[in-house]
Amino acid sequence: MDGITFFVRALHRQKEALEGTIEQERLMAPLAPLSDEPLATVAEHGRVTVRDAESLTKAKRDTIKDHLNKRADARVRKTHQVDAPSAL
Repeated sequence: MDGITFFVRALHRQKEALEGTIEQERLMAPLAPLSDEPLATVAEHGRVTVRDAESLTKAKRDTIKDHLNKRADARVRKTHQVDAPSAL
């Protein structure tokens, strides 16, 4: 039974991880069009200012800040989900 228990627990952990990934993607989907260019710049240079993001996207400064805050909030929620103990 130990082999079966291990397998079931592994599947359960994988399912939870995938659910978390799907939830994060669902939260980020509305942000994707505004976030793509600044995130590409961050990946390239390691950092981007709000002013840089403003010039890249032609979006208003407050809109950019709102999107960045939403991304940060979603990231924090995901971090806490991953750190939570497993049900099994």
